[in-house]
Formats: sequence, structure tokens, C-alpha cells
Amino acid sequence: MTAQPSSSESDPIAMGWMQGFPPPEEKRIAQPYADFWSFPKIRWSVCHLRELLPTRNVSRGTGTARALVFEPDATLSTLSVVANDTSAKPIEGPLLDVIATQYTDGLIVLHKGIVKLEYYSGCLTPERPHATMSMTKSVVGLLAEIFIAEGLLDDRRPVTDWVPELASSAFAGATLRQVLDMTTGTAFDETYTDPKADIWIYANASDAMPKPANYKGPVGFLEFLLSLKRKEAEHGERFKYGTINTDVLGWVLSRATDQSVADLISARLWKPMGAERDAYVKNDALGIVHAGGGLNAGMRDLARLGQLLLDGGKVAERQTIPAAATKAILEGRSNAVATTDESTSFWPGYRSMWWYGGTDDRPLIAARGVYGQTIYLDPVAEVVIVRLASDPVPSSRFIDPKVQPIYGAIADRYMSADD
Repeated sequence: MTAQPSSSESDPIAMGWMQGFPPPEEKRIAQPYADFWSFPKIRWSVCHLRELLPTRNVSRGTGTARALVFEPDATLSTLSVVANDTSAKPIEGPLLDVIATQYTDGLIVLHKGIVKLEYYSGCLTPERPHATMSMTKSVVGLLAEIFIAEGLLDDRRPVTDWVPELASSAFAGATLRQVLDMTTGTAFDETYTDPKADIWIYANASDAMPKPANYKGPVGFLEFLLSLKRKEAEHGERFKYGTINTDVLGWVLSRATDQSVADLISARLWKPMGAERDAYVKNDALGIVHAGGGLNAGMRDLARLGQLLLDGGKVAERQTIPAAATKAILEGRSNAVATTDESTSFWPGYRSMWWYGGTDDRPLIAARGVYGQTIYLDPVAEVVIVRLASDPVPSSRFIDPKVQPIYGAIADRYMSADD
């Protein structure tokens, strides 16, 4: 793997991206140039996607934000941790020193709902949303579990019951549960490092990347989904991670409720949980939300979302989402499908678009996204960790060995703590 500039060398402020009026040409990150996902530019882009792509707002409403209690834990800041880089010598040292080497834009740790550590770097501030990438999938999976708990959705039914157009696609015959657990057999190659992979055709269709001048392919997320005709397995036969499943789920949710996924996140999660900042979701040129990876949100609100799950869907004593929906996520490990993928060695189970690891006695649950995004839940330790990042490498296969042991060390710190 080619050596990349270090975390400090690639800091977007130090590099001067988009600074000045106007910025010098060599410091610009803007359309119609399609390199804003490239490293090190991505370290600026993850906090500025609204300036690069069409988006739809996720309103927090006008209510009072759920207050966070801050009790910084000095011993956590200096906790000895190790980042086990598979391509270099492991880095060992105090927590804040080590995460600073790992392209971390933000880290927040909650124990029993109290903020023990909050760290910002690079492009990120408490006021600025950050791209969550595929953590979006877990948010949409939670929405689905809310509607299943309320009886609006039945996960045993085929997705064509809500979206009959899919009957002409490779999703024909797939149930909602198979979509939720990513066990559909639809062929789709999501290899980010392969420029010819389906994921980049998908990006062109959805306007995440500029279309070539002679482009004649599908336009928008939904037309792309309908263009998928080939199956490589029977539905339910095996797990294969694919963003397309979440975009099908988003289409089902919108058809079932007659609302955009952005409005559903606002109405069912952001407003009732007391978010402090609006979020936003990337959408295509037709206004369809990218349910598979488009959410941009503040780090504190992502921590609130994790805590909402640990609290069984309650804010104070008010039940804001069905307890059955949070139970489906928190106890999903027992029904999770095996991921059987070398890139998910830390997370061998998957259900409802959440990842599962740990043991029966101490289950671990996560929302994960490329370039290092994580919501990490340890219900036994009563710990929520959110990390937002802009790693040079998208794949969790390379990132997990560096950061998962750090999350575990943080949670272990509180296993026997009274504070």
C-alpha cells in the first residue's frame, strides 16, 4: 500500500483547502471536479458535502435539545491503547495521542449517558455535520424496526408488495427481512478500489459523481435499482453486503409512509430524541435520498442516537420510539446472519443493518461506515462511542484492526467503574 501523508500532514486546515476569497486554484475542492473523494481532499469534504452535492434537510424541529451532561474523565484521555496497524508498526500510547495519528476527526465517549470525553480535529467542530457514510444504513434499519414494531411493516412480506416495479428486477421475490439482513442474491460489486465496480456506475447514476458527457446509463437511485437484473444467489442463501439493499429499504419506507427518508429521520428520530443540530442527507437529482450512505450529522447527535438505543427508546421517562424496536437492535445478535467476510472479522454478525460482535454475555453492536465512521455500543459496560474520521483507505478491513481494540479498551475502562 502506498504511504500516505500522516494525520497531521493531511489536516485540512493546515493544507489550506478552500481558504481565501477566492481560494487559490490549487486549493479548490469543488464541482465539476470529481476528485473530492480522493485523499487528502476527503479530509475537508467529509465536513462540507452540502457544498458539493444536492442534499435534503433533516430538521431537529424547534424543541429543546436533550441536554448532555459533561463530566470529563482525565484518566480516559491518558488511557494506554494500541492501534494495531496491519501495514506498519503498532502505535501505543495515551488515547488522545494515538487517535490523533488515525485520521480521527472526532471522538465522543458516553458512560451511563454522561460525556466522559469529547475530541475534535481537522474539519470537525461541535457545530458542523460530518459524513456518516454507511452508518446511514443502521439509522434506516432502525426506522424499519420502528415501523415493524408499530405494525406498519411486516418483514416476512416481499418488497414488491410496496414497490411493485421491483418485480422486473433481480429483487423480485426478496422479502423485507432479506433486504434488512443483506441476504438478497442480487449481483452488485461494491469494491471501492476497483474503478470498474458497480458501485461507481451507481455513483454516476445517483449524481455522487459527475456523469460523463456521453453517459447513457440509469438516472437516479431508483432507476439504477430497477436496472439490476442479474442474481448471483437465491434470496436468503447467503450474506453479501450491498448498499443497494438499503436504498431498496428506503424506497419501501417512503412508499409505506408517503414520506422521504429524510423526513422520517427527522420525525421519528431527530425531533423526539432532542437533537441539537439539523442533519442533512445527500440525494440524487430527482430528490431521492441516498438511504444507503447519505446522512451527515453532528457527532453529539449521533451519540444521542446511540444512547437512545441503550435507554430502550426513552428520553428521560418519555418513550420516544417503541421499546420493541430498540430491543430488536440491542438483542439482534442472537438472530444475526453470519457475515463470513475477512473484512468483518471484528463483526461476525449482521441484522437490521447493524453489525454484531462480542460474546453472548457481552454483546457489541455497531453502525459502521467507510473511512472510519463508527457508533459503538457496549450495553453491558453502558458505553456509547462515536468516532468520525477521514482515513486514506475506505475499507474497514484495514481500519478495524487499528481502532476496534481502542474501542474495547475504552469500554473495559468502565466495566467495573462506579462513575
